[in-house]
Amino acid sequence: MKDAPRKGDLLRSSSSRSASPDPLRPAAPPAGLRRAAAVILWALVLSCTTAPLPVKTETAPDPGALRLAIAAPDIHLALAAVDRLKDPADLERVAWESRWKDVRVEAIDHLDDPEALARLARKGDWFLRQKALARVTDPLLLAETARSDEEPFIRQETAGRLSNETVLLEIIQTDPDPEVRETAVRRLTLPQSLIPIALDDPDPDLRLAAATALDDAEGLARLARETRDPAVRKRAVMGIRDPGTLARLALLETAPDARILALGRTEDGEVLRRTAFDPSAPLPVRAAAAARLSGVDALRLLDDPSQPAEVRRAAVAAVRDPDLLYRLADGDPAPEVRRAATSRVEDQAFLARVAREDGDGGTRARAASRLSNQVLLEEIARRDPSPEARKEAVVRLTDPNALNWILLDPDGEVRAEAVRSLPGTPAIFARTAQEDPSALVRKYAVSRLLDPPLLDRILRDDPSTGVRETALRRLSDPALLAAYLENGPDWRLRTEAVSMVRDPVVLARRAATEPDEDVREALWRRLYEMDRLDAIEDEGLRDRVRRFNQEAVPLPDPRVARLKAALSQPVMMQRFGPLEVRVDREMMERRYVREREGGGYPPLRGRVLVERLTVQVLAGDGRLLAERFSRGNKPGKGQAFDDRLPLVNEAWIKHNNAAIDTVGICGEILKPLVPEDLRTVTASENKYLRAAAQALLNP
Repeated sequence: MKDAPRKGDLLRSSSSRSASPDPLRPAAPPAGLRRAAAVILWALVLSCTTAPLPVKTETAPDPGALRLAIAAPDIHLALAAVDRLKDPADLERVAWESRWKDVRVEAIDHLDDPEALARLARKGDWFLRQKALARVTDPLLLAETARSDEEPFIRQETAGRLSNETVLLEIIQTDPDPEVRETAVRRLTLPQSLIPIALDDPDPDLRLAAATALDDAEGLARLARETRDPAVRKRAVMGIRDPGTLARLALLETAPDARILALGRTEDGEVLRRTAFDPSAPLPVRAAAAARLSGVDALRLLDDPSQPAEVRRAAVAAVRDPDLLYRLADGDPAPEVRRAATSRVEDQAFLARVAREDGDGGTRARAASRLSNQVLLEEIARRDPSPEARKEAVVRLTDPNALNWILLDPDGEVRAEAVRSLPGTPAIFARTAQEDPSALVRKYAVSRLLDPPLLDRILRDDPSTGVRETALRRLSDPALLAAYLENGPDWRLRTEAVSMVRDPVVLARRAATEPDEDVREALWRRLYEMDRLDAIEDEGLRDRVRRFNQEAVPLPDPRVARLKAALSQPVMMQRFGPLEVRVDREMMERRYVREREGGGYPPLRGRVLVERLTVQVLAGDGRLLAERFSRGNKPGKGQAFDDRLPLVNEAWIKHNNAAIDTVGICGEILKPLVPEDLRTVTASENKYLRAAAQALLNP
């Protein structure tokens, strides 16, 4: 059973030298006074029990101080003793042997002997290695540690201090930990090292880190030209500061995305003008340039009706003359230009005329979206032939009576906007939620309901997946939620209902008998997160739930097995042939430190391993049909660790495992199918395929 965090159970990433204050005791005197008092007290004790101490020189050995630093029962006395030690051998011995963690740190901080620091860095436990390495300056020892230390966080910290490109590249190629590799990438400086990583590394985080670290204009331009990663391309262009490089990228680059990014950054008017008027350039590229033209060039472009409408529309953004905007909105032959100009007009009378008279429904809709006259808005909402214009008018309409009439509109999106805009009218919402033929309208109506029995009925009976999901999220009655969890017809919604049930007894009772694997696992996760495994009566089940939430996913991976079982169903094989599933798995690590009770050494550690998955499904010819990314829960700053967790190298190990969205992956593959084929899939024996097909047919 996962125990509730006790005092000291919350591990932290850094330690404090002084203990937490006791609110029942008066404030302690300053540390310096405590140290001095402790030294005086122990000196008196020693004077009564031993022969008088000989007078020492400043550099003479001090065996009394050494004994205190190693074995004193009071940490302040031990720290004061360290301050008296001068012999590197004594300081090294304290670092190896003191009962106090902070005393060992103090000894290392006083230690200047490179050989002693190297011994601690090579042969100490994880704590001594980390502290000693912070004071090591030998590049060979740092490189050796970054390559081979068993602790990822020590390799990462050490890699962050390296400058040797050869060693850094070796770490990037061989280290199994993604955070260590990324730290090494950020230390690279040479373009010939960074560019291949930014272009070709399989890890998108490393590609982006390399692009971020690159500070060479030509190298960044090469990334912008050659990369297939949009994030790397954007980072590369944003990193270019040289005007000439930006100009060449905007004019000569063949990848439209790179040219558009460069056009957004260049201040060269000639580059913008040449690109906007270049008939050979792709339309999105020309539009990006047109939007940043000067007023004269924009006017020249707009005055030429032979120019593409998309480019002329973009040029409207560069217009500063109000009269020109009104002229364009009133009479330009291209509807796209009239819409863009109307979006920048303020005069209500002019907008009213456009909303009534323009021949393009999109332009009338744009005018309606800027009107405030309620009478005119109602007229448009009830009579305009364009659903787009009616919808925009409804958005601005505030009269409840007028909105009630709009519920009779033949277009579902217009009715949906009316439902969203209506004030609280439960009877209308209830009727609409049950009777409207549009799932979108029913969904909006359900989102306004407060009647638990009606929500429960819709949750169980509505054919639309989206409507049922909305009903569940509106349902707050504990008894109805518990009942749906027990016998609801949709396993996906029962899985979601688990997170809404707050009674651990209800959850535990269901966890003991639930036949559906996905719902059962959701129950196990919920009880663990609530820290209520004690609600499970069966001790064996409690232990199984605890291990499920804390340990790594067993092999063979049941998550992958479920996905492969769905994709190998006959209905999928007939339509797509054999499908390949590729799973890339990485572990991100978060580390914690806790003081031992009574100040023992070494401090206890906790490690949370967060799983990150990339799942791809490929057709027989290599085409990518679906791809999903997921990761386990991110641990918090304070993390409780169960004493029954595996203890490896003085560290508790907890796994935060990721989930595989089997329904989502199936849905992505099934999306191109026509409704007739989807209806065939809904008859599959596999519940994931059925759920995906039903969601596509009845969203």
